[in-house]
Amino acid sequence: SVACTGVTPCGTGNSSGNGDIFVNDGVTWSSDKKLTLSAWRNVHINAPINLNGAGGGLALEFAQAGDMFSFLPGTYTVSAPVNLAADATFSTKAATDGPVINYTVIRDATGLAAITSDLAGAYVLGTDITAPGSSWAPLGNTANPFMGIFDGLGHKVTGLQHTNAGADIDVGLFGANGVAGLIQNVGVTGVDIAGSQNVGALAGYNNGLIVNSYATGTVQGTGAGSVGRIGGLVGFSMGPIFGSYANVNVTATSGNQTGDPLADGRGGIGGLAGVIGGSVSDSYARGAVTGGTAVGGLVGYSAGTISNSYSTGAVSGTANVNGLVGQVFDPNAFTPFIFGSFWDTDTSGQMSGGGGVSDFVVGRFTSQMKDPTGYTVAGWDTNIAWELRSGQYPLLKQMLQPVYVIADNKISTYNGSAFTAFTSTTSPTGTPGGKSFTGRSSDA
Repeated sequence: SVACTGVTPCGTGNSSGNGDIFVNDGVTWSSDKKLTLSAWRNVHINAPINLNGAGGGLALEFAQAGDMFSFLPGTYTVSAPVNLAADATFSTKAATDGPVINYTVIRDATGLAAITSDLAGAYVLGTDITAPGSSWAPLGNTANPFMGIFDGLGHKVTGLQHTNAGADIDVGLFGANGVAGLIQNVGVTGVDIAGSQNVGALAGYNNGLIVNSYATGTVQGTGAGSVGRIGGLVGFSMGPIFGSYANVNVTATSGNQTGDPLADGRGGIGGLAGVIGGSVSDSYARGAVTGGTAVGGLVGYSAGTISNSYSTGAVSGTANVNGLVGQVFDPNAFTPFIFGSFWDTDTSGQMSGGGGVSDFVVGRFTSQMKDPTGYTVAGWDTNIAWELRSGQYPLLKQMLQPVYVIADNKISTYNGSAFTAFTSTTSPTGTPGGKSFTGRSSDA
């Protein structure tokens, strides 16, 4: 049900398994060989892959148990960086008869900016990238959005800057991600950007899909005219945001923020997203949010759905200010558009979460926010999406970074908590020994 060919022995399989491939140890090669990982179901990259050789390649084949019309499950996940040389190749294939998608490997800021020449292409980052200059030109806009695939492969873009020239819209790494666009497995760190409307660290506007991505830094909404749809990760999102987070300080206190954030783009200031008409699930925001109208720790204005998400940042503003969601499209709607979601009443300074359906929007003290019990009762997915630890805010499993522990000449990964069964021993050479344990550290 699985196959690994081209580069190195791939360890042992399990005939009774689900047809998944797990890359749990680092893989490095410096030749022109191509490594193909072919799985009946999923390929999980949990340890770094390093392709240093000229002309080498990596191919991920998943959902290989049937053809495209079988609709069998299968995907690939990235929880550790995939490092690709400049002339390396990378491809993916879903199902036995699915098309092979060949990606352009980007390794510098010049290659990143060149995406504007083909906004329908497929791209991966082969390494971390430092953004150029003091004013980044966003990739695409609402009139001509990105319609391709962008996979960070566990890498990040650092130092993104954009200064508002007066009334800039669609500001972020991507100005706009279109309905056919997919952005995943990427971080945008140390951002310092500003604009008037549709401003977010990763994307100013999103009508596609954003998965397993994050941002840190500062986002500002500025200008004398209309100001709104300002968010830590995404400014204005009509598409799904899944398994993502923002630790971004968001500020928008100037301009005209009186009106309808969804229709005219005035107001709607949020820690993760300014305004949503799509969905936010299994995501969170931890940055402080300061705005004028419709200000929320997670989302400023929601006309969509929010599930299994939370926020912790301080929230302040002038009107429609709440801990989780500043304002919703219809607070009297019978359907629970927000459910299983929480905000920290201590750190936010807000006792109201917004959303209208109070049974599904729950405020908690910091001590309660760091207690796993409430999340399991709410039905949060702890198998794939979340890792819950006593004394910590919930962590996204796919964002966890490996910390390796060596004992008794065995290597494992640390889970951030004490291992009470650990027994220290001394080998004949006098070096410390003991038992190993598994797990992963906190997120990036």
